[in-house]
Amino acid sequence: MALAKDLVEMKSGRMRADISREKYWEAVAGALFSAKSVAGLLSEGTEVRISSEGLLLDWTEPSTGIRLTFELDPNDIRTFPPTLIAEGSYEPVLSDLLFYFLRQAKTFVDVGANVGLYTVAAVRMTQGIRVISYEPNPVAFSKLSRNLGLNNCMNKASIRNLAVSNEVNGSVDFFVPKFTGSSGGSMSDLHPEEGSPEVQSIKTTTLDKNLEDFTAVDVMKIDVEGHELKVIQGSLKVVKNFSPTIVIELLRKWMAPFGDHPQDVVALLRREGYVAFAITDLGCEPVSEITDATVATNFVFCHPSRPQHMTKIYSMLITASV
Repeated sequence: MALAKDLVEMKSGRMRADISREKYWEAVAGALFSAKSVAGLLSEGTEVRISSEGLLLDWTEPSTGIRLTFELDPNDIRTFPPTLIAEGSYEPVLSDLLFYFLRQAKTFVDVGANVGLYTVAAVRMTQGIRVISYEPNPVAFSKLSRNLGLNNCMNKASIRNLAVSNEVNGSVDFFVPKFTGSSGGSMSDLHPEEGSPEVQSIKTTTLDKNLEDFTAVDVMKIDVEGHELKVIQGSLKVVKNFSPTIVIELLRKWMAPFGDHPQDVVALLRREGYVAFAITDLGCEPVSEITDATVATNFVFCHPSRPQHMTKIYSMLITASV
C-alpha cells in the first residue's frame, strides 16, 4: 500500500516535471518486480488481482472447490489473506475440521470473525445455513462486511459489531496492536512490546442474550485473544440447550491477563458432557488437561450427541505410528 501511494505521488510529480522520467519508470519497474515476487509465493488455487479498488485475493477452498475472494490489505499483515500467501496454507487441520462441520450445519456462530474467512466460507458452501458473526474491531468489521460483498453474500450472514463476553450491555476497552493488527485485537493489551495500541470503546453482549430467540446452534468458532472463558460463561444456556461443537483457540499467555487458564474452559465444558481434543499440525489428540507442557493452541470440544462430528474427529486422530 505504501509503495502504491509512493507511485501515485511520483506520477503526479512526473506530470509536473518534478521527477525525472528515469526515476519514475525505475519505481514502476520496482513495483512490478515486487508483484512478481509475490506471485512466486502463491500456492495452487490462489491468485492476487490488482484492480482500481485495491488488491484482491482469490482462493479455491480445497474440500469444496468453491472460489472465495477477500480484500488483501498489506497494512494488516497477520490476517488470513497475507498469511495464506506467505505460508501457502491457513490453519489446514483446523480448517479441514471446521469446514466439515459447516457443510452439515444449519446454524453457525462465529465469535471473533475478523475479516471473515469462516463466515464467508460458511455461507458459500452450505445452502440455507444461518450465520451469525461477531467482530468488535470496527476496522476488521468493515473488512468482514466488504468480503461478504465481494462474495455476493452480504445478506446471507448477520454480522454484529459487538464483543462477546459474560456481561450484557457492558462496555470495555479494546486494544489493537500496531504490528499484529486486527488479528491481535483483544480486551487486554497483549502486545505492549509493539508500542501504544489503538484503543477503542466496545459494547459487549453474551451469546445467551443475543441468541435467546434461537432454536438451534450447531457449530461455534471462538477466537477472541484470551477472552474465551468469558465467552463460554456467557453462553452456558446455548451450550446446555444445543450442545454445539466448539472450535476454540486457548493460549495460556493470552488468557493469563484475564485471570483465566485454558483448563478452566476444559473443566467447564466437561461438566456439560463435552469431550476435548487438541488440534495439531498432524491431526487431533484427546485432551484431559491443558498444562504448561501442552503445545497445541487450538482445540475442538464435541458433545457425544453429535456422532457425525465425533466420527470426523476420530478419523483425524494421530495414531501411535505417526
